[in-house]
Parts: sequence; C-alpha cells; structure tokens
Amino acid sequence: QRSRIVRLLKALYGLKQSPQLFNKALTQFFELKCNMKRATSETSMYYKRNIDGKTGFLLVLVEVDDLVITGDERLVNDLRQNLLKEYSITQFEPINSFLGINIRYDIKAGQLTMDIANKIDALFLEKPRLQNIGSNNIPMAVTLPDRKKDKVDPLLAYLSDPKIYASIVGTLIYLAI
Repeated sequence: QRSRIVRLLKALYGLKQSPQLFNKALTQFFELKCNMKRATSETSMYYKRNIDGKTGFLLVLVEVDDLVITGDERLVNDLRQNLLKEYSITQFEPINSFLGINIRYDIKAGQLTMDIANKIDALFLEKPRLQNIGSNNIPMAVTLPDRKKDKVDPLLAYLSDPKIYASIVGTLIYLAI
C-alpha cells in the first residue's frame, strides 16, 4: 500500500483555510485589478477616491462572501464589470438587508432608513415566552424575601437555562449595537 500526499492548489469551500484564502484573493483583486485600498481602521472595507482627477468615491464592505458596494455610479459599474470577469456573481442588485438590518433608501429625497424590526420579531417568535413579560412579571421579583421558595416563577425557570439566557442576552446586545 503506497501513501500519497496531495497538495491543494485552491481552497475548497468548507475547509478551515477557505475564508482566509478567499479574503487574500479578494484583497489582491481589489488592490491590483481595481486599484482600491484597504482601510486601516476597518480591514473589511476597501475604497477608491478622486479617480481621473475628478471627485469620485467607491466603497466596498465585505462580510464573508457578501459585498456591499456604494459610490459613484460610473465606478460601481466599472467594479461590477471587473467582478463579472473574475468571479461568478449570483446577485448584483440594490441592497434591502445586510446582517439582519433592513435598509431602505430614497435617492430623490436623499433619505436612508435602517431598522432591525425583523430581528426583534424573530426574537419573540423564537422565544414566545418573552411576549408575556410586563411590569407585573419581572423575574427579579422572585428573589425578594416575601416569596416562598417552593413557588418558582415559570419565567424565571425558563430564563435560568444558560443556553436560553445567553441567546437572549446575545440577541439584545446585537440589537443595542
């Protein structure tokens, strides 16, 4: 029985080094082929400005394999053409949602509106017991001395599960940020 060693020339989707290699390839693409720079304060953002002596800008935000692109229409179209040459793009359309944030904009009015209503709705759908919390049902009240130890508040019992509690707190922190 002979053993063979195989060296991958490209990363395969699902391997632990795939995100790093994709990020490296994307950085090379933006810097070499698109003449963009990577922001020093936010390494997932690439930018281009003052092209051909004209005032213009192009911003690209990267989240795993999703790109959010904004800027002057001419520069966005140039980037789109470069992306089509280099990668298989599944969508290139106006953004409606990113990382759970709903995004609506009205170019004529110059208004941008963002909300997280879907995330809040999803929290209450996923954890329906939270819908009954009101000022008369505060879990902290269980710890007051006048409560009997044999009576356990069902909401407190529900929230005392570490996985449920961590999930709720994590979601609330995300919503707050």
